[in-house]
Amino acid sequence: MLRRIITVLIAVISLSGFAQKQVACVNDVFDKGAHAFTIINFEKEKTEKKSGDVIRTIPYAGHRSTVRDAYNSKKLSAAFGKGREEQILSVQSTDEHYIVEYTGSLITFRPENEDRATFVINCRTEELMFGDNKVRMQKEDVTVSSSENIFSSAWSGYLWKPVAGKGSDYHVKVAKLKSSGRVYIEIRTPATGRYRLLSV
Repeated sequence: MLRRIITVLIAVISLSGFAQKQVACVNDVFDKGAHAFTIINFEKEKTEKKSGDVIRTIPYAGHRSTVRDAYNSKKLSAAFGKGREEQILSVQSTDEHYIVEYTGSLITFRPENEDRATFVINCRTEELMFGDNKVRMQKEDVTVSSSENIFSSAWSGYLWKPVAGKGSDYHVKVAKLKSSGRVYIEIRTPATGRYRLLSV
């Protein structure tokens, strides 16, 4: 009898620990409470690489002498093929804002713009809830260890995506930037497409 009671107690404690682990799902990303976010865009800027001096060797009077010519990018394009372009990405904040509230068991996303829907991630049941609809989600750890990215920072966090490919139009990524401590959120829904948030 005592053995049975001990077994039941161990099971209850284990389940309690598991539930707490599931509920405290993003404590390492941000604190409990309401947090302000702005919607951001990744803007592409094209810049044409400027060339330095180009050295050509040309024959003259039976001798070979080196002549240094400074080519502009158009002449370089004509001489060596197309000029090279470099794309620079920059983070641009918009006028749209979100309040993200974290209670430990729920993460609620409330947009300022009424055209976007409020939705909730239930950390206990691992469900994405919007209106009367629910999508069963699975959570993965995500880590970027290099700082060679648009944020110039390593970051880590979590990605929720639908179980077994159902509702694959949904995913939510929540991550903390190591360099600044700001939180980055990426959301994809069939109603609003993909958009990104950055804590203010």
